[in-house]
Amino acid sequence: SSQYFASRIANEGLMNSVTFIVGLKFGTAVLGYYSLAEKLYRAFYSILGPINQALYPFMAKTKDIYKFIKISSITIIAGFFGSVLCIIIAPYLYNILFPEVSAESVEIFQILCLATFFGVPNALVGFPLLGALGYVKYANYSLLYGSFIAFCFLISAWFLNLPFKYFAVTIIVYELISLTTRLFYVGKLKVFRYEKKVNL
Repeated sequence: SSQYFASRIANEGLMNSVTFIVGLKFGTAVLGYYSLAEKLYRAFYSILGPINQALYPFMAKTKDIYKFIKISSITIIAGFFGSVLCIIIAPYLYNILFPEVSAESVEIFQILCLATFFGVPNALVGFPLLGALGYVKYANYSLLYGSFIAFCFLISAWFLNLPFKYFAVTIIVYELISLTTRLFYVGKLKVFRYEKKVNL
């Protein structure tokens, strides 16, 4: 349970740290732009939740790697095109729903949409795969590694006085590092060879 606790703290702590530091460095107006974009991003990302919740018990029971790959491939492709669509229509969506919001908020939302390119496969490789097959610590540790490196990037952005849109890139760094770490463990543990054992 301590691993779950640490990974959840790392995840939420990073998200809240970005929000806090953006507000501290750039003021309440910019914080409002960022917060609005982040809420839209989280709403889009939450669509993945039911898929993960359904896949985890299925994988824990069946260990069916083939079906996992099939479902995950469809989800990742759908998520990719959904993200691209959101990036394209974001300016028009903001003009309709939030006509008084700065264009910079649109750019932040588009950057966060890019994070889903890595976030969707990252979430799927986590507990529906590694966790369900008994490799919980690797699924959790990957989030700790991702949070640490992303936090270092966030602090660097602060001291380098980068524009506030670069602070949103912190989320991309987090998702990318976490995904890369999880894929490394998938390869190291030879997870996809489990299907051959089941078929035997």
